[in-house]
Amino acid sequence: MDKITFLNELEHQLKRLPNDVIDDIMNQYENHFYKENEKGKTDREIILSLNKPKQIAKKKYAKYAVNDAEKEPDFSHLRRAVLATIGMSIVTLFFVVVPLIFLLLLIIISIFISLGMILAPIIVFLTQLYSGITQFSLSNYLFSFAYSGLGIMLFVIIVKVVCLLRIALLRYLKWNINFIKKGTFQS
Repeated sequence: MDKITFLNELEHQLKRLPNDVIDDIMNQYENHFYKENEKGKTDREIILSLNKPKQIAKKKYAKYAVNDAEKEPDFSHLRRAVLATIGMSIVTLFFVVVPLIFLLLLIIISIFISLGMILAPIIVFLTQLYSGITQFSLSNYLFSFAYSGLGIMLFVIIVKVVCLLRIALLRYLKWNINFIKKGTFQS
């Protein structure tokens, strides 16, 4: 593979990025080739020192997606950043997906517990209706209202934790991209 083929392949692989970002990356790699040629290296030696264009494009897209998710941290941008980071390699799949699944399960379980606690007065009332009014116990209602208050507090805590996890997820994805980045020259 020569320089022109490498740069054309790289530009083709970068098609998911905006044009201005593609232009910056292409300019960066052309300058890299120029500087290395001045040092006396051949195009083939330079290409061998770099990753394949497809791998470079995956890493650049992952970095772009994470930066985009930092600017607009909504669900679609976070999803795109996670998927772009996972697409970098199989190893990344395990470093990103396993902790993410664990955290999502923990959050979902906490939400169900919180909703159960919030709905405790209604559950107690319905069980009283089903079993009959003769089994009335005021303490059950008082405890159910206490659980309802605790459930509301737990739900607020869950919302705050999810906001913090969003920030932590973006930092983790950035760290993961930098960890896997070996092989491409540092910009």
